[in-house]
Amino acid sequence: MKGHPRLDKGGTLGPVRALLHDLAPVIRGFWARSSVYLRKGTARRAVNLVTLAKRIYSEFSEDRIPAVAGGITFFFLLAIFPAIACVVSLYSFFEDRSSLLEGLQMVSGFLPGGAILVISTELKRLIATKPAALDLTFALGFIVAVWSASGGIKSIIDGLNIAFETVETRGFLKLTIGTLLLTVVVVTLAAGVIYLSVTLQKLIASQHSTLLQTTYNILVWPLGFCICSSVISVIYRYGPDRVRTPWCWITWGSTFAALFWLLGTWLFTWYALHFGSYDRTYGVLGGAVGFLTWIWLSIVLLLTGAEIVCELDLKRSPKVNRPGSRARPPRKASTKLAD
Repeated sequence: MKGHPRLDKGGTLGPVRALLHDLAPVIRGFWARSSVYLRKGTARRAVNLVTLAKRIYSEFSEDRIPAVAGGITFFFLLAIFPAIACVVSLYSFFEDRSSLLEGLQMVSGFLPGGAILVISTELKRLIATKPAALDLTFALGFIVAVWSASGGIKSIIDGLNIAFETVETRGFLKLTIGTLLLTVVVVTLAAGVIYLSVTLQKLIASQHSTLLQTTYNILVWPLGFCICSSVISVIYRYGPDRVRTPWCWITWGSTFAALFWLLGTWLFTWYALHFGSYDRTYGVLGGAVGFLTWIWLSIVLLLTGAEIVCELDLKRSPKVNRPGSRARPPRKASTKLAD
């Protein structure tokens, strides 16, 4: 049969080329169908992302996220100093509390100068005081500090209820216990992360290894991202009063919030260092104003991530009436997004 490579008189192509010759029409047909599917799928996904972005922006504006974040910032500021006291108390169990300043120095180039100034001033004041013994007085002081710090977590929960379109239906006892547990988790994690960071840094310094130091400097960023994303995921999951949202949707929102918080903090620090004029504008309050602005931006990103989770969960079940949902005119779920 002339034209078939296996049966040509020359026999120069061999069995492999003959097989490719036989499969060529099948491959061409599969590629043609796949190209059409990929073009349609890419266009559909692009439309879905645009629709999702529009809905998130609409909810961001409707829920007045910047104004809500401003209110949370006030209560968070009242809670930040008791939270620092809790971290110092827990940290003193594992290491000398004066090494906390070393941990703060490690992030001095990342956090805004105002935040470093406020936190370092409070740390120095607490370090200068005599550590309390493990007695009833220490326990009562720690409980009072946790209770005071839980006010910041409570304000964040209120903001998450707004972002997730729910009203608080939990009783005082249940809400208080949940808030205190979240506060203890955050404080314990903060103390543990600082302890591990300082310990690793001392261990690497004792080895005098440039390779270890370089590896640590590279890995600290992805590790920090994973820790931030995990903490935010827990807050999204157990903070608001709503049916448990699947982890797959929570991961999207927490990834956005953690990634843009790290990037936004770095950009804000760079801006405040090179272009910011807080000291010239606000005088001695410049550092505090910069610190408040950074907290506000952080909470805005946290609530924006919650809006993303809410919209993705709405796509999953747009007609489900969730316990505690706010009385709003029902929104039509986009059929394009549901695809």
